[in-house]
Amino acid sequence: MRILILNPHGGIVGGTETYLRRLIPALRSLQHQVAFLYEYESPESINIALEGIQTWCVERLGLQESVEEASGWRPDIIFAHGLPAEDLEEKILKLAPGVYFIHNYFGVCISGIKAHRFPVIQPCHKRLGWPCLLHYLPRRCGGLNPLTMWSEYQKQLRRLSNFSRYNLLITHSEAMRREYLKHGLPEEKVHVVPMGLDPATGAPNANLNRKAPSGMVNLLFVGRMEKPKGGMYLLEAVQKLPKLLQKPVRLTFAGDGRERHKWEEKARRIQARSQEIQVHFTGWIGRDRLASLFSETDLLVVPSLWPEPFGLIGLEAAQYGVPAVAYDVGGVTAWLEDGVNGCLAPGDPPTPAGLVAAMYRALRDPDQYERLRKGAVERTRRIRIEDHARALEALFARMQSVPVNGRAV
Repeated sequence: MRILILNPHGGIVGGTETYLRRLIPALRSLQHQVAFLYEYESPESINIALEGIQTWCVERLGLQESVEEASGWRPDIIFAHGLPAEDLEEKILKLAPGVYFIHNYFGVCISGIKAHRFPVIQPCHKRLGWPCLLHYLPRRCGGLNPLTMWSEYQKQLRRLSNFSRYNLLITHSEAMRREYLKHGLPEEKVHVVPMGLDPATGAPNANLNRKAPSGMVNLLFVGRMEKPKGGMYLLEAVQKLPKLLQKPVRLTFAGDGRERHKWEEKARRIQARSQEIQVHFTGWIGRDRLASLFSETDLLVVPSLWPEPFGLIGLEAAQYGVPAVAYDVGGVTAWLEDGVNGCLAPGDPPTPAGLVAAMYRALRDPDQYERLRKGAVERTRRIRIEDHARALEALFARMQSVPVNGRAV
């Protein structure tokens, strides 16, 4: 099968691109031919496509030449991600049946985060429509410019309508599938394909022998430092943990973003008041350094206040025997099962009190903690990236006889 992957970015700028870099070798190992068409160069990022993959960049070649080159490659399937430009999307989907992987809340939310920001950040359960315009400004769903609100609203309505161009939609959690079914997409068109991991990124066996922390407790946050990611809630919650556990706590933030300076300032105030809490900020780090952090971590904390579509970092940490705590929002329960590989905090609305209670449940009992660690490792063994690729392969195979512009492919 000849699979043409379509994505806005050519380099790794987020979870979608990390997923694609893992998926491409898995598809090739199943004897499929893969090509990669992307819109924008990302010079400071690791390239998604690996050696031997045919690639085309719209920014470099131009729209028409890129489409002609892709057409000459004669794809059997278009596998689209992100938010393609509408003119590119329209032309590319004339070449072969289209499959779209839903990674984010495109087409179902004006701001794309499916959350209100005022008076507190909490998930939004509304269907995209005119009532969203009434709530957008008062609930601080996005910015404060009404013209931007209207423009983005129209854009998201078009995005939802454009999904009709695709033969199949795929996502990685039942929560995301329900969201799109709620917006009128037919059940037979939207499928869940569980996320898999590359076993090459697995954990060293040494860390699997670690027991519950007897001294300092090591917590880890990994990701973008933006308000919906919940860093302030985590910093508020961590202050109560040393007294509950009767142990000092070290919290490491790995990542960067617009909120970092606010989180650092709050961390400095916390450490000035308590010698039992250490907070460190590493900035963005490479995979080797992250692996080292996982090996030193007792508990991953994913304090996202918005409904995360999935949360791949939870599975990555689990490979190292690291259980997780997260708010029960969005697609988190696709990988986090309360009491099995971590603990869930109430997510509607999320609160610092709920988060600290979940962290305490995960860490208070050594035997329970050991079960969570084993559960974390076991969860990553349920499905690998090869299994994920095979599930995609089965869905793609159904598409090969679908007519495109009146002809069979």
